[in-house]
Amino acid sequence: MKKETTKTDETTIADSLLLAAELRWECRYSQDDKPDKMNRWARKCFYKDLHIAWVSRIELKGVIRFSVNTQFPVNGNDMPHYCSHFETFKEAKKCVEHFWERFRLVCR
Repeated sequence: MKKETTKTDETTIADSLLLAAELRWECRYSQDDKPDKMNRWARKCFYKDLHIAWVSRIELKGVIRFSVNTQFPVNGNDMPHYCSHFETFKEAKKCVEHFWERFRLVCR
């Protein structure tokens, strides 16, 4: 039996697609997956022209992690700076997009 799609489901899907289209990721320091000569690598996330997050690549003793730093509140009246670490850039990017979507829903 096919699940019926509700108006709320369609709105949520449309909002998620719209959100993905409105976020823009820019390379900083290095254009590929490797750091530059000074060992720097970062990706900046923008919503329209507003800088909302910074993801850095950190390598220590051969272990690579991606550090997420947001520029908007993610926890109630918290300071506009969330920091966490992930094993892949894809996970870090997903975290930023998730928190930004939640932030936008609260601001409506």
